[in-house]
Amino acid sequence: MARIRTLAGGFAAWVALGGYAGAAPLSWFDSQASLTAWYANQLNNAGNIYAPTTSSNSITNINSSWYGVPTPTTVSVPVAKSATPAAVSVAPTVQAATTSATYATQVTPTTTASNKVDAFINMGSGPYAEASDLASGNPQPWFKSPAASAVFGGTPTAAEQSQFTSDVLAKVEKTFSQSGLNDFTFTTDPNVPATHMMSVVSGASYSGNANAIGITDVGNNGFSFIDKLNYASNEDQLSWAVAHNVSHELMHAFGIGQHPDQTGDYIDAGTANWSLLTNSNATFSPSAVSLLQNVDASSVSVGLLGAEELHLDGDQILAAPVPEPATVAVWMIAGLGGVLTLRRRTGRQTA
Repeated sequence: MARIRTLAGGFAAWVALGGYAGAAPLSWFDSQASLTAWYANQLNNAGNIYAPTTSSNSITNINSSWYGVPTPTTVSVPVAKSATPAAVSVAPTVQAATTSATYATQVTPTTTASNKVDAFINMGSGPYAEASDLASGNPQPWFKSPAASAVFGGTPTAAEQSQFTSDVLAKVEKTFSQSGLNDFTFTTDPNVPATHMMSVVSGASYSGNANAIGITDVGNNGFSFIDKLNYASNEDQLSWAVAHNVSHELMHAFGIGQHPDQTGDYIDAGTANWSLLTNSNATFSPSAVSLLQNVDASSVSVGLLGAEELHLDGDQILAAPVPEPATVAVWMIAGLGGVLTLRRRTGRQTA
């Protein structure tokens, strides 16, 4: 009987000490729940074969028979402190990126260089860009020119002005298109933002060259002087002459500071004849096209301070028009008639 009592006492002591070597005595914990949590943490230690392989913060289905005490099916496990910064650190990164993108969207201007057309062809009133440097005299709208009055039979009406303006724009676009230059954009609307201005005016000229029909500050703005185009006999001729000179000056405005064509057969020539200016099939030379395909028309050159610093390689001269063969024939007949009349009068006086 004494042996049984000794065995029972030993068993009780064994239970009190936790049931197996290395276990914490039950008296260390305030309750069975605290004991259970302790065992859960022991199982969750790094390297333990029962440690969970996921980031879950709970351990489920712990068999209470392991400890000899009843436990809940699911036990909450405190998350390690080192995990907190990692979880939190993601949020600021995402938020910063979102905020930066939102800010960039908010501060981006609604009108940028890419929203502008390349050139505004000013067929209206001033102010005319760089007039003080490029145009001497008193620049006025094109329709006040004697050249315009000659083909319209007087000052063009508002409807005629509008039609002529549309004709010039369409012919400039056609000139560039026929040359294979389809990326340039133009407008005659003063309300549309544009990088360059090309003004078609009367009552003015370029003081550096009285024969120039146009002048441009290379890389910036320019003028076409319609008064110099007084050889036109109709509106179509005048609009083609203006459009081709404007196209020539736009070449300079877009940054080409030279006259690639030296033959006089293309509108980029420094000296143009009347038949070229009024030829509906006239184009830029291959050399000029190659240069224009590599310019950035949406940019301008550095601001210039005075006329003496201007890049004035942008003027075009009109050669004296070559008379038509029929006109030459009429002149010859008239001359012969004059000579015959003079001889008759001289013969009569002698007799």
